[in-house]
Amino acid sequence: MFSQQTMFNSFKQNLPMIVSVLMLLFLSHILMNYIVDNINCLNCFLGTNLAFWVQTTLIGLSAFFAYLAFRSHEKTSSQRATIDLMLAQNSDSNYQNMRDNFAKLRVEKADLTTQLNDNPVSRREDNRHIMTVLNQYEFISTGIREKALDEKIYRSVYRGILIKDYEFMSPWLAQLRSLENNPKIGEEFERLALK
Repeated sequence: MFSQQTMFNSFKQNLPMIVSVLMLLFLSHILMNYIVDNINCLNCFLGTNLAFWVQTTLIGLSAFFAYLAFRSHEKTSSQRATIDLMLAQNSDSNYQNMRDNFAKLRVEKADLTTQLNDNPVSRREDNRHIMTVLNQYEFISTGIREKALDEKIYRSVYRGILIKDYEFMSPWLAQLRSLENNPKIGEEFERLALK
């Protein structure tokens, strides 16, 4: 899903923070060497020298700033992944055709449960467009739960349609769960829609 260009842009976006952390580490190393060379004889807290505490403090600060950089990068990455996913959805003609067929059924207020039958093979074939939409929602819901995608961005764009699709699909989902004897079908989608 991510191209080399996307990874390069992400790296380029976080380059100032990475450089700042590296400079902090470099300066702390220089300061630590100066202290060790010039103040080695001073005893400090609990019988250790001052250099030990300066070094420990600087390492702690470096770790803290590295953590902040990582968290910032993690949030930016999930936001970028969400936007990339939405762009990919909009440019995928196969998904758009399936989505249009599903939307047509929703507008017509069709009874989706009439498309379900006891034959699993024909059931999958007859419900391909509905299953495609459901699987896409499941994928997105799992990505949001695992923090790979940003829920706030996704909800701000698709909240209304997500709820409409869930309300329209829920009787069909209940019957499919019963036919397949699998209560977990559509579970992630349901969790996202009802949140």
